[in-house]
Amino acid sequence: MREHAVILNELAQGIRPLAEGVGWFEGLARTEQSEVLRDLTEFCL
Repeated sequence: MREHAVILNELAQGIRPLAEGVGWFEGLARTEQSEVLRDLTEFCL
């Protein structure tokens, strides 16, 4: 499983606080942010 998917899953379950997730996302490079958003979109579908 990709690291991004694990972090998104932990955020969804409340294992990680949302503020931590926001900081993590903002610290990613643009290309990585795009990958995370693509993963999140797939999870929602």
